[in-house]
Amino acid sequence: MQLSAALTNPEQPIVGLRGMKRFSFWVRILALVLIAVLVTVATGELHIVGWGYGLPLPWKRDSSMDCGMQVCPLVVSYFIYNWFFFLFDVLFYTAIGHGLFHAFRKLKQSPTIPASKA
Repeated sequence: MQLSAALTNPEQPIVGLRGMKRFSFWVRILALVLIAVLVTVATGELHIVGWGYGLPLPWKRDSSMDCGMQVCPLVVSYFIYNWFFFLFDVLFYTAIGHGLFHAFRKLKQSPTIPASKA
């Protein structure tokens, strides 16, 4: 009843608008987290000598790095994962994405400066 009245009268606000804003907020956060996970996994493929795999924190480490600079004889190489560092990296990239989203939104909403009349 209220929705049909709101559609016929543009002055009356739609009741469910707050729910839509909340829904779009969670969709945006979910998208940012998924992108952050992809970026974190991609940085896990970057190997920094003496640091490990992953930026800014090394969340993936090669077991053969435990031997130091020498080659370990008869050692099977496998990866060791630090899930706390992985979670921190995901949160780090999510925060960067959230900040970029708000910066672009502010830039888009800022009024344009009119050209000066010369």
